[in-house]
Amino acid sequence: MGNIQDTASGTFCPSLRKSEEDSTTFFTTFGKLYTTGVDPDWAQWFLQKRKKLNLPNYPFQRQKFWFSSEEVGDNSMGLNTPLLHPLLGRQFPSPLEDLTFCQNYNLKELDWVEDHKVADRIILPAASYLESFLAAGKQILQSGSRVPLIIENLTVESALELEKPINIQTIVKSIQNQENSIQYKISINRQLEGQIDKWKQHSFATFSPSSRLPENRLLDLNEIKGRLTFNSSLEKVYESIAEIGIQFGPKFQSIQEAWSGETELLTRISLPEGNEDYICHPIVLDGIIQTCAFREYLIGGKKEVDEDKGLVLPVSIRKFIWLSQVTTPTVYAFSSGTEGNVSLYNEGGDLLAVMEGLELIRTSVATVIRALRSSDSLDVDRMVEVWRPKLSIVQSRIDLSVLPVPTVDSPHTSELMEVSRIRAGEVGDHVPVLSMLHIYYVLRSVQELHWPWGKVGETFHIDKWRRLIPPTLNTLVVDSYLEEMTKYGPYVSYTDEPGVFTILKEFPPLDEIELNITASLKDLQQHAREGESGLPFAIRFGDHLTRVHQGKITGLSVLFPEDETEVGAIKFYTEGEYNLRSTALGLALIWDTVAPLAQSKGGVLRILEVGAGSGAAFIQIREKLQALNIPFTFTFTDISPILVAEAKKKLGPDVHYQILNVEEDPLAQGFAPEEFDFVIAMQVIHATVDLKVKIHESST
Repeated sequence: MGNIQDTASGTFCPSLRKSEEDSTTFFTTFGKLYTTGVDPDWAQWFLQKRKKLNLPNYPFQRQKFWFSSEEVGDNSMGLNTPLLHPLLGRQFPSPLEDLTFCQNYNLKELDWVEDHKVADRIILPAASYLESFLAAGKQILQSGSRVPLIIENLTVESALELEKPINIQTIVKSIQNQENSIQYKISINRQLEGQIDKWKQHSFATFSPSSRLPENRLLDLNEIKGRLTFNSSLEKVYESIAEIGIQFGPKFQSIQEAWSGETELLTRISLPEGNEDYICHPIVLDGIIQTCAFREYLIGGKKEVDEDKGLVLPVSIRKFIWLSQVTTPTVYAFSSGTEGNVSLYNEGGDLLAVMEGLELIRTSVATVIRALRSSDSLDVDRMVEVWRPKLSIVQSRIDLSVLPVPTVDSPHTSELMEVSRIRAGEVGDHVPVLSMLHIYYVLRSVQELHWPWGKVGETFHIDKWRRLIPPTLNTLVVDSYLEEMTKYGPYVSYTDEPGVFTILKEFPPLDEIELNITASLKDLQQHAREGESGLPFAIRFGDHLTRVHQGKITGLSVLFPEDETEVGAIKFYTEGEYNLRSTALGLALIWDTVAPLAQSKGGVLRILEVGAGSGAAFIQIREKLQALNIPFTFTFTDISPILVAEAKKKLGPDVHYQILNVEEDPLAQGFAPEEFDFVIAMQVIHATVDLKVKIHESST
């Protein structure tokens, strides 16, 4: 066909154009034909059912005429199933056993989130995860009944910013615990922007029906109010909280009144409008968290801000029990002194919920902003890739019968045993001196802060100290103090009652303690080797201990100093002579097994460390395996979310990080049997309640 020479007498309407979508060319041509007078067959054009709209005649009417999702029978996630809950969303139909719920989080539907800001950024509160887990539990377990629910080991892995709409999936898996009863593991995941199959996990927990209810389920609110001091200056409280970086808008200023005593705190919380669609609205749940996290502000109506203390955010909740009782327009949160434990009651004093073991992390505005900026990065330890087939665990498992059992005559082990014998004579006699120095530092801090004690022969309950430490410090720290005092001094002895000790010796005065510290340091410095990190780490611990107890700095900042030249936990555990013998001997046993293990496997060596703590063992393992050219994956676990988060910053993205409580069933925490080739559990399994059971679980 030749070129058209005369184009002035007609309209040129192409059906195809180079470098242009066919549909774009077609619709452009169709419109041009219509404007030149061509009358199309509209019945053929609109074969599909359409809806006609009457558009406004005048621009000042400013009306919107978009089709709503309800009108077209669709929603943001492409599901036509019923909306179950504002946060949980709709259930995704699937033949798989795992349940998936889909929802689009946006500020139009969740307008209350706008009043929860951290560092001036709109952040989904941790209470929202708790409400989502309750909603999933009700949907799966209750079926309209009022069976109590228990949420356990809720962990917030990373903040979720809600400046723009995001797709959320809540995934529920059934698991079996040690009592052979059914539990469910649940996680909340966000679809990464611009990614189809990449999801980032933000929070996880387990839930199950609860048959064990708290014994005391009724509180006399009037009696409590009558003996506590009323605090009416809550506006100043929220102003102080805003200064440290958390901007609670009117909706999240949910605590209306507060009554406080020496150890007790009662707060009145009003339910927000539109709470009917929620089990316990996140604003109310956040009020419970506020009661614990900002206790010192609520007790004193604090106005001045301590810049050393910084931002406080929740990272985990050990247990939350929802009794499924009737709520009232006003509820009350009550804390009786045990840090991290708060109960919720209705207006009649009936128990609604119990929160135990709230763990807080102290951070900074700059750290939060930095974390949010990197929240969409392809972080391998935070992503879940969907529909990726995996090898059968059993098929990829190594035949352990082919591996040699390391002995004291194995190459690396025998070498380290000889080093250990030599060093034992040099440092072994001084380990008690170092331990006693630790006790002196504790005694100095206790005396400086005027913590309670008693007379010889009296009993001492550990809660007297537990309630004095800041919420960011784990109560197990106090437990370790008294445990050491049963060995060195000794100052106390155990009784048959848990948490109760008999006082054997009164504390010396401060001037005597200072003399003992000076004498211990002099003794240790005379025998310390050049470059030894144990003593500098102990001194760092002692110099900062009182400020840690006051909450002015965190224990984490002492363990992991920003200045890498200072001696912290990693240097202590990798270079410290006092820790060398046990760690090095354990690693030597590993090296004598790794080589034949890698040869047998012929692939990637999968390693899990239980109670990894500072990550010191991993640093040595990585160096050795890289030198041997052995490919490996490493899973870092610890009971503390704070230590796991800190390790992630120090050790980098090449490691998979996960929370693991060795006292609980590993299966219930997401660890499959025979998932790893090598499990490292140095200086942790021996401290469990049932050593035999934990050794068996670790080996399988």
